[in-house]
Amino acid sequence: FLGAGKDTKLVITTGFWKHPGDAFLREYAAEKGMPLVELGDLGEDERFMAIGLFEHSGVAHHPGDLGMKEIAERIYFAMQNL
Repeated sequence: FLGAGKDTKLVITTGFWKHPGDAFLREYAAEKGMPLVELGDLGEDERFMAIGLFEHSGVAHHPGDLGMKEIAERIYFAMQNL
């Protein structure tokens, strides 16, 4: 598995947008005893997107500055408990 045989600590995250594959990530993290950071709620809230900053709709729906800050804070918090 990821990080096997190494002095490595891993944090698993779900996607910024909810996705059926998130269930596998949750299962994998639980099975391996790894922290899991939920991010899917961010992709449902336009405050966390880059809307208005890019002409291309697909790009604009990616995380903006506030979204990236929230992602970083969630991952950092999970890392503090490793």
